[in-house]
Amino acid sequence: MVDRRSNTLSDEVVAVERRTVAGSIASGAARSALRAGDRMPMFVLPDTDGKETGARELFARGPLIVIFLRGAWCPYSIRDARAVEGLRGEIGKRSASVVGVSQQNAQCGRKMKRQNDFGFPLLVDSGGGVAAQFGVKWIVPGCLRESYERAGIDLARYQGGEWTLPIPSVFVAGPDGTITFAEVDPDFTRPLDVVGVLPVLDRLKVSAAG
Repeated sequence: MVDRRSNTLSDEVVAVERRTVAGSIASGAARSALRAGDRMPMFVLPDTDGKETGARELFARGPLIVIFLRGAWCPYSIRDARAVEGLRGEIGKRSASVVGVSQQNAQCGRKMKRQNDFGFPLLVDSGGGVAAQFGVKWIVPGCLRESYERAGIDLARYQGGEWTLPIPSVFVAGPDGTITFAEVDPDFTRPLDVVGVLPVLDRLKVSAAG
C-alpha cells in the first residue's frame, strides 16, 4: 500500500520496483531518448487549467527546461518536482522557463500543484505522445503493474487508461531549440540532477552575450 501520510511506498512495491529498474537498465530503456545536440520537439500541451502552452512561446523568453514526472502518486516524482521548485528563483534569474510534463490527468496535476505549492506549470501529456517524441515513454511491465494495483495505484484511472509512464528525465534547450543538457535515468528511485541545469543555463547566457 501507499502510506498517504508519509507518501511512501510499501516494501513489496519497492522490491518490485528495484527488480524492474534493473531490468530496464539492462534492456537499454533510455537508448532512444533525445541527447545533447538534438532538437527539442516543438510540443503544445494543456496545463492543469486547460490553457495551451507551447515550446515556441516559451523559447521566445529564453532557454527552456522540461522535466518529465511520473505523477502525484509517486514519492520519487514529488521529490524531483520539489527540487525544481527550490531552484525556480535561480532559473528565473537566468531568464529561463521550466515546465513539468506528466501523463496524469488535469485533476491529479492540480492536486499535485496545490498540495506542494509548485509555482511552475504542470502540463498534461495525455497518452504520452510528447514523452514518445522525447524518447522517454516507457511501458509499465506486468509485474510492476500488478504490484501497483495491489497497492491501490491505478494508473489507468489517473491517466485515462494508459499503463505507460515517462522515464524521469530533464532536458535543457537554448532559444534556438537545440538540447544542451539531457539527463534520462531509468532508475526512477534516484534523484534527478536538477541542480546541474544551472551551470548549463549560465553557459547559454554567456554564449548568447558573445
